Amino acid sequence: QLREKQPQALSLLQNCIGFAAENIPMALLADVQYTIIENIVPIALVLSDYSLFRINLADNTVSIHRLLLRILDDLWENTATREAHLKQVAEILTKRLQYNIRIKSEVSLAKSITSHSLHLIEMLPSSLLLEQANLLRQLGYHYQYTGEYRAFQQCSERALLLHENHYGQDH
Repeated sequence: QLREKQPQALSLLQNCIGFAAENIPMALLADVQYTIIENIVPIALVLSDYSLFRINLADNTVSIHRLLLRILDDLWENTATREAHLKQVAEILTKRLQYNIRIKSEVSLAKSITSHSLHLIEMLPSSLLLEQANLLRQLGYHYQYTGEYRAFQQCSERALLLHENHYGQDH
């Protein structure tokens, strides 16, 4: 029914794949859809009529039920399309974790996407090893900036291991 009546809403739902279910910043969904937040809000409001999707306009976030995310993930028509989407999400998260520490809104967004980054790292297929390593490295830098040194070390060591697996130890 949604596919026929609101194809943009279905597209927005599918673009939630790769993110953790709770508090997905609309800025990230706008990045994935190559648009601006103002274009995401009306579509999200349509989806909020359904009980499995919530919108928080105060925080500019959406939340989607985990079961619905799982169903949407299973609906990808082919593996290559799914991997291309996950690669795009990884690149967006990696880029958003490269922020100017003097701009509070960028720091705040980076803090809000750590759970999404960790979620995506675990679901990336082995064919996207480099994207996983780059996201881990950038997440580590974020943890270093915020003083979470144990998390920084864990991310950095794991990223190094993935880079070594990809390029070889002598690279």
